[in-house]
Amino acid sequence: MKQLLFIVVLSTLLLAGCKNKAPQSDTHEPPSEIDHVHIAQESEDNTLLLNEGKKWKADASTLLYVKAMENDLLVYASEKDTSQLHASLKDHLSKLIANCTMKGTAHDALHAWLLSFMETVDKLTTPEGASVVASVEEALAVFNVSFD
Repeated sequence: MKQLLFIVVLSTLLLAGCKNKAPQSDTHEPPSEIDHVHIAQESEDNTLLLNEGKKWKADASTLLYVKAMENDLLVYASEKDTSQLHASLKDHLSKLIANCTMKGTAHDALHAWLLSFMETVDKLTTPEGASVVASVEEALAVFNVSFD
């Protein structure tokens, strides 16, 4: 129950925490050909749908924190401490969310990836935590295939 409450609270913060810092334009862009509902879904092989076959554009801050999370995995490889890995990943996730400046469909795609990734990271605290590390690695690989 605590884990579900944590996910709900973190999801709310994730959705509310992203700041669109770019100035608002008076012109309205035509709707994207990619339906908003489809962006939030994952394909059958567990990869995010691409932006008309291209990678989504991530902001510099997002790329920085994803790289930091990849480095957390390198530290884990030598120390084998899932508790420390969980804490480091959660710290970087919090910073990624707090510094989010993305908007539009790329922002929606990032949220779809983040929600899935956060669930995976939370599983590191279970007794099977060590076996979840491979799923964390896979999720970060999905990010790299889906975002630039």
